Amino acid sequence: MKPLALFAALCVTASTLAQTFVYEGDRMVYHDMVANVTNGYICPGPNYSWPDALLTVRAGKIFQGYSSSDMDLLYTFKEGTLVAGDSDFSDDITYT
Repeated sequence: MKPLALFAALCVTASTLAQTFVYEGDRMVYHDMVANVTNGYICPGPNYSWPDALLTVRAGKIFQGYSSSDMDLLYTFKEGTLVAGDSDFSDDITYT
């Protein structure tokens, strides 16, 4: 899950209203798409069914699946760091 969270972190720093397609190699063939990011939802492959989203990115927070509930909060961006959940403890810093 951490590589996917890092990918989501990159998406947050860009724009959650942008549309991004991720391909495994240099062949940009639609059916070979690994993931797509649309309006903050990270979906597998060329799938645009938001209920099938792997992650949701909203307001500097990364949530599990198609959700923006605090119960599904995985990571939060705080002061240039990525922390687990909504923690204020330095032990929960995942990426800087």
